[in-house]
Amino acid sequence: MVGLFRPMIPKIVSKVKNLVIIENDPEKISNIQGVEITTDTSVLENIDVAIITGTTLINNTIDDILKLAENSRKAIIGPTVGMLPDTLFKAGVDIIGGMKFIDVNKVTKILIEGQGTMRFKKFAKKYIIEEKNYTGL
Repeated sequence: MVGLFRPMIPKIVSKVKNLVIIENDPEKISNIQGVEITTDTSVLENIDVAIITGTTLINNTIDDILKLAENSRKAIIGPTVGMLPDTLFKAGVDIIGGMKFIDVNKVTKILIEGQGTMRFKKFAKKYIIEEKNYTGL
């Protein structure tokens, strides 16, 4: 997992042999039982599935992450993945999961207040698009 998706961790840990979270600031994550936390992206070379935060699109790390995880199934998820998937699918991503904002004014207010996903998700609808089912525009 690239980035922390705290609400997903218990469900993932119960279904996998090993969960590794790659986080640029690992000190912000307290020890989570059954989870390895690292800054070392080279672990992506030996994984089966990569769950990648959409923030990698913003912080300019997506290309390196996708190259390291080229032999795995890849999902990019989060509110920052609100885009047409064609480019990501061409880059080898298998699944994207994003959010469509239903009440943009309320989401904007929450973001201006410095709050995050947990507060604005009630004003959005989550979606998933799989490359294997995507017919394009």
